[in-house]
Amino acid sequence: MREIWIPELLASFFTLIFLIRPLFKGLWPLDGIAWFPILSLGVAVTLVPAYGFRPEYLPSLVYQAVIALISVKPLLAGTRRGLHRRSAPFTFLTITALVLFTGIALWFAPRDLFPAEARLVRERDYSLWIFDARRPSGDLIFLVPPEFGGIRALDSVCTALAERGFTVIAYTRSGLRSPGEMIRLWSSFRRGTVLKKANERGRVLEEKKRREIEFILPHVRENLGTLAPAAQDGAVFLAGWGSGGSALYYLASEQIAPPGRLFIPGRAGAGKMFDGVRGLVTVESRLWSAWEPEPPPAAEAAPDQNPLRRALWLAGRWFARFRPEKIRGPGEVRPPAIPLLCLVSGRAFASEAARRDYAALLAGLRNSPGPAALAALKGAGPLDYSDFPADYPLYSALFPGGEKKFDGFSAGDTAALIARFCELAAGAKTENETENGAEAGGDMAGESPGELSRGALYLETRYWNLGDLRLY
Repeated sequence: MREIWIPELLASFFTLIFLIRPLFKGLWPLDGIAWFPILSLGVAVTLVPAYGFRPEYLPSLVYQAVIALISVKPLLAGTRRGLHRRSAPFTFLTITALVLFTGIALWFAPRDLFPAEARLVRERDYSLWIFDARRPSGDLIFLVPPEFGGIRALDSVCTALAERGFTVIAYTRSGLRSPGEMIRLWSSFRRGTVLKKANERGRVLEEKKRREIEFILPHVRENLGTLAPAAQDGAVFLAGWGSGGSALYYLASEQIAPPGRLFIPGRAGAGKMFDGVRGLVTVESRLWSAWEPEPPPAAEAAPDQNPLRRALWLAGRWFARFRPEKIRGPGEVRPPAIPLLCLVSGRAFASEAARRDYAALLAGLRNSPGPAALAALKGAGPLDYSDFPADYPLYSALFPGGEKKFDGFSAGDTAALIARFCELAAGAKTENETENGAEAGGDMAGESPGELSRGALYLETRYWNLGDLRLY
C-alpha cells in the first residue's frame, strides 16, 4: 500500500461518515459527527506540507473544503438540527463525487514518495541524497534537482544512473517552498523569455541556485572520501534541471577557462570546486539571466498647443506606464569550456516560435569552445526528463513536447543519455585541442545501431567529436 493513500483514505472516511448520517437513524444522536468534515479538511490540508502539492488531489481538497463549509451551519445551529434532513438526491450526489475524487487521488498517487535507493545525509539547512553505484566506476555526478518536484522527481533517473556505475549526489533545501517562489517559478517558466517582469523572477531563481551550489559543491568535494568513498578517484560530472542547470552553466563558464586562454573568474570564493570536472548536463534550462530587455522607446516631443492632441498624447503616455516591458532576446552568452549537453523539450525542434525559448542555449552552442550539443528526445515535454510521466502523468499531459512520444519512452532514457554523454565526455577534447571540428547544426557521426531508433533523438551540435550519443 502506498504511504500517501493512508491520509487520503482517512480524510475521505471522515467525510463519508458525515454524508451517510442521514441514511442511518442510529447515527443521528451522535452530535460529534458534525465535526468530521472539519477534521477531514484538516487531514487533507496537511498533505501539502507532508507530500508536496499533488495535482491529482486538488479536486478532493476543494471538495473537502466545500463539505466543511456545508457543515458549519448545522454546527452553529446546535449540531443536531439539519444534519439528518438532507434530501436523498443531495446525499447520493455528494457521495458519488466523494468516490470519484478519491478515486482520482488514489489512481494517480506516486509509486514512491521518497528515493528508496538513496542514503540521506543532513548538512545544516540542506539534505544530501547519495545514490551509491551498483558496480562502482569511480565516476561522480553532482546533481541539482528541479525546483518543482525536487529529488522526488528524479528517483528513477538517479537509480538508473547508479545502476550504470555512477555515484550520484543530489541536494535538497530544508523547509517549504513559499507561495512567492512558486509564483516566480511559474511566471518565469511560462513567460521568462518574453516579458521583463517574468524574466526578472527567473533571474532571482538562478541567483538563489548559484548561492546554494557555491556553498554545497565545495563541501561535497572536500568531504567526498566520507560521503562516497567509491567516487573519490573518478571523474566528476555536473547535471542540473531548470534554474539549477542555468546556475551550473554560469558558474562553470566563469570558473573554467578554455585551454590556452586566461580570464579572471567572475566570483571569488569558489575555490577548486570545478577542478577535474569533465562535463556538464543541463535539462530544460532557459538561461534567463542571459536575456536582455527591450530598450525604452525614445521620448516623443509634446505636440503643439492643440488641446485635443495634447490630451491624447498625455493619455497615451499614462497608459504606456502600464504596458508590460518585453524581452528583446539573448545577449552575449559565454558557455563553459567543458563538454556540454543541453537536454530540452521536443518543442525546441518543432517550430520557430517555440524555438525562441531556447535562443540563449543556441547562442551558447554557437560560441562553445568545446564539444557541445542541444538534444531532445522525440515527443519529450519540459517535465519529461524525470519521473513526472510515471508519477505525475497529469503534469506531463499538460506540458507536451509537441508530438507523440516514441515507443518505450521513460525516465530511464534520460539516465541513458546522461550516462552515454559522460562516457564520451571523459575522452573529449576542446576546440584548442582539436585540429578539425564540425560546425553547429551538424549531426553525430556513425551509423551503428543503438537502443533507440535514430529518429528518436533530435540533435544540434558544435564541434562534436565524441562519437554517437545515440549508442547507449
